[in-house]
Amino acid sequence: MKELGTVHIVDDDVFIRKRLEILAQSIGLGAVVYNSGLEFLESWTSDFCGCIISDVRMPGITGFALQEKLNELGATLPLILISAHSDVSLAVAAIHKGAFDFLEKPLRDHEILDRIQTAVALDKQNRIELRAHQAVISKLEKLTRREAEVMNLMVEGHSSRSIALRLGIARNTVEIHRHRVMEKMEAENVVYLVRMVLSLPKNLKTRHSPVV
Repeated sequence: MKELGTVHIVDDDVFIRKRLEILAQSIGLGAVVYNSGLEFLESWTSDFCGCIISDVRMPGITGFALQEKLNELGATLPLILISAHSDVSLAVAAIHKGAFDFLEKPLRDHEILDRIQTAVALDKQNRIELRAHQAVISKLEKLTRREAEVMNLMVEGHSSRSIALRLGIARNTVEIHRHRVMEKMEAENVVYLVRMVLSLPKNLKTRHSPVV
């Protein structure tokens, strides 16, 4: 069966690791096990896909410390934390810091399988969106600074006349820039251009940062 994603299992308990590995494989997912947070971080690459399941209480790097390190690395892989100790405040803090979920032991098979499948589906969707964003950014990077300025005003809804007045350039020059913008962005019309630009997260930066 073709693997649909990989579950990265981080736990110092060999029995928990084996159980989660078998569960993941039972629904067509790959599984890689790590006996510590350090071992996982030593193996980590940005190409990892699927999700992470990590115990909270482990020798050395705890699940919470692992989460903080992954945040520092800019990792987007959904993280499911598990713990034998119920602590609502810690669970809430973990979710606020970006954890996908927080589950208490003893784990129920149907519950963990549901969360794994949802996390893997989320990661897949995130990667589709990321590829789309990267495609738009690659087009934006082709624009000159002036073209980026014109495009921003186009996206804001300004006419060629208004753009010319704002930038202090001739209207004919604006029309030339507009044509080049549409060509480089491979946009069928202005509405398509607007949707393309506004689809990008506002924290993404390009050479000219042309996102409004």
